[in-house]
Amino acid sequence: MNPLRKRLVNEAFEKLDANGNGVLELEEVKDKFDATRHPDVISGLRNVEQCRFGFFEMFTSFHNANNNFSGDKAVTRTAFMEYHQFMNDSFERDVEFKNFLVGVWNMDLVSVGEREYAGSHPNVRGKNSRE
Repeated sequence: MNPLRKRLVNEAFEKLDANGNGVLELEEVKDKFDATRHPDVISGLRNVEQCRFGFFEMFTSFHNANNNFSGDKAVTRTAFMEYHQFMNDSFERDVEFKNFLVGVWNMDLVSVGEREYAGSHPNVRGKNSRE
């Protein structure tokens, strides 16, 4: 994987690791995956359920095989990187890989407080159309 793609995967890991302990719970990863923003769903090749099931199946299988089927539920940064290394070959161009990561891990969304709105304060970022 080239340096840009590695940086994007590291940013995704950091976004998903809400408590900052350096590992992700397998269920936490599954819960945060957003199939509605997957390129195959957007292009109409697959529906949301097909995409979600395919991700869960592949990620779980990859994770279990990587841990010698020990039942360990922790996803390390290394395992997360290796999974995306495996996915790397599915995307020819960097922009496609970036769109995939940014979309499915919601990396472009910035939390905005309940009473805040875009433009109310210089540090408040706008919400996207789904919010």
